[in-house]
Amino acid sequence: MKNAFIIIIFSLFLFACKEEIKKTEAKDDIKKQYSESAMLDSLIKKEPENDLLYYERAMYYAKIDFVPKALVDILSAIKLNPSEAKYHLMAGDIYINMGQGEDAIKTIESAIRILPEDEELRIRIVQYHYFLKDYQKALITANDLLKMNKNNANAYFFKGMIHKEIDNIDKAISNFQTCVEQDPLFYNAYMQLGLLFSRQNNDLALKYFDNALKIKETSREALYGKAYHFQQKKQYNKAKEEYKKMIANNSRDFQAFYNIGYCYLEQDSLVKSFKNFDIASNIKPDYVDAIFMKAQLNKQFGNIAEARRLYNISLKMLPDNEIIKQALKDIEEK
Repeated sequence: MKNAFIIIIFSLFLFACKEEIKKTEAKDDIKKQYSESAMLDSLIKKEPENDLLYYERAMYYAKIDFVPKALVDILSAIKLNPSEAKYHLMAGDIYINMGQGEDAIKTIESAIRILPEDEELRIRIVQYHYFLKDYQKALITANDLLKMNKNNANAYFFKGMIHKEIDNIDKAISNFQTCVEQDPLFYNAYMQLGLLFSRQNNDLALKYFDNALKIKETSREALYGKAYHFQQKKQYNKAKEEYKKMIANNSRDFQAFYNIGYCYLEQDSLVKSFKNFDIASNIKPDYVDAIFMKAQLNKQFGNIAEARRLYNISLKMLPDNEIIKQALKDIEEK
């Protein structure tokens, strides 16, 4: 009993220490931030014409999410040294994050007039037009960049994304393929090619997902792309192999467990299917799809009371879902 008491006291002491450490770390972080800010303020006071100091303080303010002050400082840096591209790029990104897309574009357009050969500035304006869904201007600016440099992989990538958005799928594929020809390590282009070919039920998708995996060996989205492609083609054993690789990388990947459950369901392995749906819902207790599938399987197993309980849980999560309502109604009528 005495030992147990000592253990409890020691545990409480450790907990108190951990809490104190957390508080100390938080205080230290605040002190560090204040020190950094004060140092930059002091340096700028001594050297008010030093553009790099304003840039560094803008970076500091951006890091702590003090966006308005970051913007003021980066605009000061631009005023002092308008020929530094990274200042304009940062200002544009801040405007985008503030939801001021037009100001972002004007900032980069102004920078391009000063630095007409800078390709990073030009690709940034393509990105801004794309994110603002002005696809015509995005295409124009991408083509302008390619007139300067026909080998710019980023320009082809964004042309691919634009054509994908407006459903010119053949042109999208062509641009993504040109992108990886220019840059064989362009991961996002391989992923887009994989997704587009998979959408067409074309096994070329697997080649592109594999290329993406050569660049990022444990990429979840590439493994998922392969797995889902196999699943859509009813090659369930191959699909499960890929989903299991995802789980090997992350044992709490609830979606991978759910999809393995679906594959087993299609193979009429109901017990194994239920086991995987159950794991998915244990990892993510509000995963309504997994809870609903557990209800469906309980109904098939003849566990009507448990099925009813799970249907009701699902309905609380999605009160307007007609499929769940009908499933609960069917079970109540039995």
